[in-house]
Amino acid sequence: MLLAASGNGGEVSNFAGQALSMLVILAVLIFGGIWLVKVISRVKITGAFGGNICVIEGVGIGIGCSLHIIRAGNKYFLIGAGKESISLLAEIPREEIKEPKTMSSAVFQQYLDKFLKKKGNGDE
Repeated sequence: MLLAASGNGGEVSNFAGQALSMLVILAVLIFGGIWLVKVISRVKITGAFGGNICVIEGVGIGIGCSLHIIRAGNKYFLIGAGKESISLLAEIPREEIKEPKTMSSAVFQQYLDKFLKKKGNGDE
């Protein structure tokens, strides 16, 4: 109020406008950075000729510690990963590996058709 009474009301509104625009820019930068990190984290890094190294499965066993089964070429390895190191624990014979099951497109189509039939019956 003191500033408005002394005739500096224009400076106060100018400052408020600048502060608001800085907050908007800061919010855009923060959310843009979060979005960029999410996009980059989804990108699967493969070799130049593709597909020789693959993480088959992983499980967390504590804070900052995990176990992973990886395939390198035709061999499978169990590795332990900690906050500051990665250790080879064992080579696993191929016969002991259960590849994760992926849903084939035919199975997905069956589930989709079943869902659409249920939804169609529920709407009528």
